[in-house]
Amino acid sequence: SLLKVPLEDAMRQFRNVKKEVDWRIEEASLDLEMGDEVSVDRVSKAISDATAKLKELQKYMEKAPEEECEALSRLVLRYNHLEQRKELYERKLVISDINNESHSKFTAERQSVIPTRVKDIDSLWTWNEVRAKRFIADFMLRSGYMDSAQKLVETFKIQELVDEKVIHDSRMLATTLERKDCTEVIKWSHENRKRLEKIGSDLLLRLRVQEFVELRRSGKMTAAIEYARAHMGPMTGDAMNLVPKVMGLLAFPPHTKCSPYAELYAEERWTELIQIFQSSYFELHGLITKPLIEVAMMIGMSARKTKACFQDETKNVDCPTCSKPFNEMSSELPFCQNTHSKLICSITGKVMNENNPPMVLGNGNVYSETGLNSISHFGTVVDPRTGESFPYPSADIAKAYVL
Repeated sequence: SLLKVPLEDAMRQFRNVKKEVDWRIEEASLDLEMGDEVSVDRVSKAISDATAKLKELQKYMEKAPEEECEALSRLVLRYNHLEQRKELYERKLVISDINNESHSKFTAERQSVIPTRVKDIDSLWTWNEVRAKRFIADFMLRSGYMDSAQKLVETFKIQELVDEKVIHDSRMLATTLERKDCTEVIKWSHENRKRLEKIGSDLLLRLRVQEFVELRRSGKMTAAIEYARAHMGPMTGDAMNLVPKVMGLLAFPPHTKCSPYAELYAEERWTELIQIFQSSYFELHGLITKPLIEVAMMIGMSARKTKACFQDETKNVDCPTCSKPFNEMSSELPFCQNTHSKLICSITGKVMNENNPPMVLGNGNVYSETGLNSISHFGTVVDPRTGESFPYPSADIAKAYVL
């Protein structure tokens, strides 16, 4: 969405300018139509009127591309921002090279590379910090914390990377729906009717239905019938099934418990309408429906999620997906695809390998050597799962070998 939003914005500006230009040219052309009666005065006046309109068109065209150019400039800036991340990735930075390799392995040539690597790593961390701030600002804007989000954006100068205007405009329109007023959103839906139909959104129909419901709720039967005749027919597709049910409200009062009419009167339909509007608005502007930070967290949880995360006896203390809040959030996410398995000690949360071998207790439970050393007291270890005690170290507690 980082590139799609300014691209959609530029395309929308182009369509609006084209529509305005076509309308102005058509107006000027109509002035030049003489009909049957032609005179010098009429021709002179027609030419003067058409010339005046074309001059207004010229002034309009001098200012019109400004917003389109602004969107394209923002697109280029965002592309360069992503290109910077790509360059850092293509250098194949391995941070562990500096942290884990012994100094004895550093040749003169290797040592000459370190300053460049450190500089690249700093750049990578800076880039990641900008991304994190962008995600936080996006979440705050979607949650309605406009002032706080604006201060965050201005403080770290990431205005060009955050779609503040798009989200702010959607919030303003959603606020009118919260006040149970469909007027502004219907106006917006009419302006974008063809594009809404293209993405398969029935937002306009739902808005019309809600206005009809409110007229019926207030007892304005005649007004409701006239409204339905003006705005709810003829219909095709799903509307053919919905409209007859809506018209059935004329026979049922607002306090009815009869389904499906009770559901049509429900106040929760306003919340559903707001969600459908925001989803349609974001899709038209190239934004995803969920906050960026939520999507990033879902990707991370899915990458770490295994069946062991949902069994108390196999949870890893260092695994975020195993913790309670993330465990609930990841319940519907797919499991990660692991081509290479790792043994994790449930005591320390560390990987078991040749330097930290797995040890098998007498009851068959496996822990790392480091983990058993940390819980051993006076030559005894207590299995944290079962509570059984075993002498340690002991010949009965042996290393496990995985083939």
